[in-house]
Amino acid sequence: MVATTIKIDGEVFEEARQLVRGRQSITSFVRESVQAELKRRKFREAAVQYQEFLRQTPDEVAELELWEAADLGRHIE
Repeated sequence: MVATTIKIDGEVFEEARQLVRGRQSITSFVRESVQAELKRRKFREAAVQYQEFLRQTPDEVAELELWEAADLGRHIE
């Protein structure tokens, strides 16, 4: 694992330190925050790609509409 030192402005550091829970270190808080942001960005990019896929694939949109209209609560006897 590559490690690095990142400098954080004192005011930002103090605000972040106030958010740290229990025995969690500021390092683990920052690491988890960065990981969460990276995941959010990946999900946003995936959503953009999926929207583009739907724009280019009308048959998929039709299938989705059919699925959404299905009465999934109806019991089959």
